[in-house]
Amino acid sequence: MKVGRRLDVLVYGAGAVGSYLGALLCAAGHRVCLLGRPAHVRAIVRGGLRVEREGSKPEVVRPLAAARLAEAAAALGRVDLLLLTVKGYDVDRALREIESSPECSRGAFLTLQNGIGHEEAVAGAVGSERVVAGSLTISASLPEPGRVVQHTETGGLGLAPVGDETPVKIAADAFARAGIDVREYSDYRDLKWSKLLLNMIANAVPAVLGMTPLEVLSDPAAFSVEKGAFREACRVMSAIGVRPVDLPGFPVRLARILMLYPPGFLARLALAPAAGSSRGEKAPSLQMDLESGKGRSEVVFLNGAVADRGRRAGVPAPVNAFLCDVVAGLASGELPRSRYLRRPDRLARDARRFAVRAAAAGGAG
Repeated sequence: MKVGRRLDVLVYGAGAVGSYLGALLCAAGHRVCLLGRPAHVRAIVRGGLRVEREGSKPEVVRPLAAARLAEAAAALGRVDLLLLTVKGYDVDRALREIESSPECSRGAFLTLQNGIGHEEAVAGAVGSERVVAGSLTISASLPEPGRVVQHTETGGLGLAPVGDETPVKIAADAFARAGIDVREYSDYRDLKWSKLLLNMIANAVPAVLGMTPLEVLSDPAAFSVEKGAFREACRVMSAIGVRPVDLPGFPVRLARILMLYPPGFLARLALAPAAGSSRGEKAPSLQMDLESGKGRSEVVFLNGAVADRGRRAGVPAPVNAFLCDVVAGLASGELPRSRYLRRPDRLARDARRFAVRAAAAGGAG
């Protein structure tokens, strides 16, 4: 495939992120099919996809849309680029379905999940040479079928190869021509772990406490849990040889310094405005998991992944293990929502006790 030519693009999992990126590629002249929920598909077929961005007039684009993979693949005929935009806990199911589609057997895969471990799973299914790791730092939402809203003016898309011959340039060129700030990275682990650090800030703790990110970053007890989890993640990164890199619109290395070294109140003052502006009015992703009622949470790929990699590397990460257990317990209903609702002191106390017990047991949490 030559860089710059029109691509046939399949967006597998056209929620907010998939619809937003698919809409931009469609507007740039690529042939795009959005695979999404029936109501969303019906709205797009009926009236197109409405894209709203701050400071710009709403735009309506008309990608193809389908509710079943067989229909989407048939509509395209072939797939040059597949955007995998499902939630992390749906990746395995999606791969099983994709592997049965001959139209999807040759194109590049772009993974856009939050957290750690998805690139390895996709590479194991389709081959690492076809996988591009992606991290989006633009906030978008899907308030209703057929309508996607971009909430932030800054941000962009980070891309990195997973295999030695991954066609990163094809994806980079397509998105750059669509008007997105694209940055390429040499090591996909640096990219994904750096995005993990951003995803961790004001995510699990607000979800557990039922407080806004700004409330959490302004509360000393809640922020002590935030800082503990973040510091553990940085120690695990160092132990496994991953370095933080700045992402489009977000100085990750500065955030790391603020969280690791200055007094806590300085970090809170610096990070609170950034956390509020980066998400717009969207709830943190883990809170959205809890509110969905699905009984599942991506926390296992965020805080849970930090604890898991820490165990493998011999680096304790008990605060992350604790937060993973709590969020997963809330999602499954095994833990009552009232236990930590707006009770940051209790959460901080229980996190400390969990860490003490983990240390006494000689484990990483």
